[in-house]
Amino acid sequence: MIEFGANIGQFSETVLSTPHNIPFVVYSLEPVTALFNVLTNRTVMFEKQKGDKHFQYNIAISNHNGKAPIYSVKDTLTEGASLGKEPKFNFVKVGDVLVTTLPDFINEYHIKTPVSFIKIDVEGFEPEVIMGMNLKTNKDRFPLFCFETGGTWRDGRSVLAKTFTLKSFVAMLDGQGYDSFFIGYPYLLPINGGYWDDSFDDFTRASNILAALRHSNPWK
Repeated sequence: MIEFGANIGQFSETVLSTPHNIPFVVYSLEPVTALFNVLTNRTVMFEKQKGDKHFQYNIAISNHNGKAPIYSVKDTLTEGASLGKEPKFNFVKVGDVLVTTLPDFINEYHIKTPVSFIKIDVEGFEPEVIMGMNLKTNKDRFPLFCFETGGTWRDGRSVLAKTFTLKSFVAMLDGQGYDSFFIGYPYLLPINGGYWDDSFDDFTRASNILAALRHSNPWK
């Protein structure tokens, strides 16, 4: 499993501590150095199952390679940090971070594919991450992933999030062979193809969407 925007590891801690029989390998990526330091200090205390492995990287995933500034609320450890500056929340630059695409990250660190599950929570830059995955040629490597949508797609951070509507983004994934679902409890709500309703584009609260490659083994 790979998670982007790991923060201090709340999600990976839950995954690793939940009883399971097959050993998990979890890769947690957090670009904000202060948060990454807390993550690495906490991970030694995570309750893991036998054979589990957990790796952490101070890096950002997007649709390009290089270095980029990262922004957050001044003097605050927050989940809202991103590669885009949001004036409404008084974002300031908190550092520079190495940026790469997911395929290049996987090649660099020799990660086995297909990756069973990917969690993307990058404060409005989800479209950049997913476009950088190059699903046209790599979809068999990434059969199952979830991403956050909502208010961070509507402010001034991400160019691609402002370019897409949720409807057009789900349609793009549909064309690549993915079914999309709002993640609820205890159900998944299908939203692509004939299941789409235009009211979905009016959701402003953060909602998580699961994208599942049709007929793939992890989805089965």
